[in-house]
Amino acid sequence: MKKNERLKKMVDELNEMNNELEAAFNELKEAQSKIINSEKMAALGKMMVNIAHDVNTPAGVIYSSLTEVEHTLNDLKNKFFSEELTESEFLDKVDVLYQLTEIMTRNIRRIIDLVQSLKRVAISEMVENYSSVNLKVLVEDVLRAMYPKLRKSNVKIYTEIPNDLVVYSIPGALAQILINLIDNALVHAFDENEEGTMLIKAEKIVTDEGKEVIKITFTDNGKGMDEKTKKHAFEPFFTTKPGVGSGLGLSIVYTLVVEKLGGEIDLESSPATGTKIIITIPEKKGDEHDEQSDKNSGK
Repeated sequence: MKKNERLKKMVDELNEMNNELEAAFNELKEAQSKIINSEKMAALGKMMVNIAHDVNTPAGVIYSSLTEVEHTLNDLKNKFFSEELTESEFLDKVDVLYQLTEIMTRNIRRIIDLVQSLKRVAISEMVENYSSVNLKVLVEDVLRAMYPKLRKSNVKIYTEIPNDLVVYSIPGALAQILINLIDNALVHAFDENEEGTMLIKAEKIVTDEGKEVIKITFTDNGKGMDEKTKKHAFEPFFTTKPGVGSGLGLSIVYTLVVEKLGGEIDLESSPATGTKIIITIPEKKGDEHDEQSDKNSGK
């Protein structure tokens, strides 16, 4: 009898410990989700600040051009009414007005492109459901939204993505993955003002098992990683630059790829040879779309 009682007590204790572990795990998952959302908003905030700063330049050009337009029109008006305006002077003034208009139009388009790209990226960041997305367009929007930050560096970004590569995935997760990969490379792969390149390549491939997947390869020709850094690269809060990097960039990428999108991620790197990150994401089809949508909506 005592043996049975001891066994029952041990089972009860194990069940209690299991419940505590499950509660701790749920709390950890919730904390992780909050960290990801916090980093997401921080990244958007930084992009908004950078774009706001970058908008100042074309806005200043437009203001100066409008001032010159006003001066030119007043000069034309005064000379016309005083009958001092010659035909050649009139044509010269009109030519100046055309040039100023072209300058203003070009700079207004620049502002519109910046704001629209930020808007699309921000919307993508907030979208948690699966939807069809043109990967090339998404990447271009991310790069335009990050341009104010990228132009301060000597790192050039190139892309190799088919124009018609449409994937059924979570746009917000894909945008955040790209932003974090670029940010991480800018901080860790290159020293300040160092020249370098990044390449974003995407394609749809068929695995040996006959499954269609999206393969995204992110490559930089920066300083690379040693074995220790590679081993801990995807761990939360691990950083080679304390006080500069948060240590969450690649950890969030890993979480989004593996847990959010059900994909896989591999890292290839060695000192002085750069880094390659290979992401494969399953391509969902047919009923999987509806099934995933139901899960995301809580059905």
